[in-house]
Amino acid sequence: MTSICLPDETARQHVQPLPDGIEVVVWDGNCSPMPAVDGVDMLVPSYGTAAPGAAVVARYSNLRVIQLLTAGVEPWLDLVPPGVVLCDGRGVHGASTAELAVAGVLSLMRELPRFRDAQLVHRWDHADADGIDGKRVLVVGAGDIGTRVAAALEALGAEVTFVARGARDGVRAVGELPQLLPLHEVVVLALTHAPDTHHLVDAAFLASMPDARWRDRRERGAWHDRRHRGVARRAAVEATARVSRRGRS
Repeated sequence: MTSICLPDETARQHVQPLPDGIEVVVWDGNCSPMPAVDGVDMLVPSYGTAAPGAAVVARYSNLRVIQLLTAGVEPWLDLVPPGVVLCDGRGVHGASTAELAVAGVLSLMRELPRFRDAQLVHRWDHADADGIDGKRVLVVGAGDIGTRVAAALEALGAEVTFVARGARDGVRAVGELPQLLPLHEVVVLALTHAPDTHHLVDAAFLASMPDARWRDRRERGAWHDRRHRGVARRAAVEATARVSRRGRS
């Protein structure tokens, strides 16, 4: 018998009907009392909650696999017992995350917040807003989310350049950012939060752009030095945790 621990009853319903030899234990990692989990083979933690403490994970004495519902694995790396396979949810949120990023870019380019403010006070505010067609866009992060964002923006006429940690065919290296930023009008950030991307965005980064319009979609801006947020003339920040992913980007 293989035992799987799911975070809630909705998740249990999604996997019905269960094949023979599979049983489900439901626990979200927070509520008490904690059920007996010493026989659980696979853990699927709740989406949207913090990783449990090491003592809690240790109680899964028979654990073989942890399947996260997030693309990011960083909070779990120090919790995984030896011999247990940690799986991320890369691709699960790619479409929706890219959609939000593109919506943020278009909202800024088309000055939608300005028109919304005018609408609320019943004022006609005519303005010639900018568009993405013909704009040079730097997508920092060439993984699932970055490539989806690029595809959508290219369909609208943008010229996209990819940047990632390491250069490869069609992708420039992060170390080239000082030379690339002045050449691009829009920057989309879709990098994993790691020591080498922590506070990647600072005053010098923003000042290097010809027009500081940017969109970030990362782990609560952990790579963004918030002391310099005011440097950007227009910015859309999607403060979203748990969407980073480990590995190549």
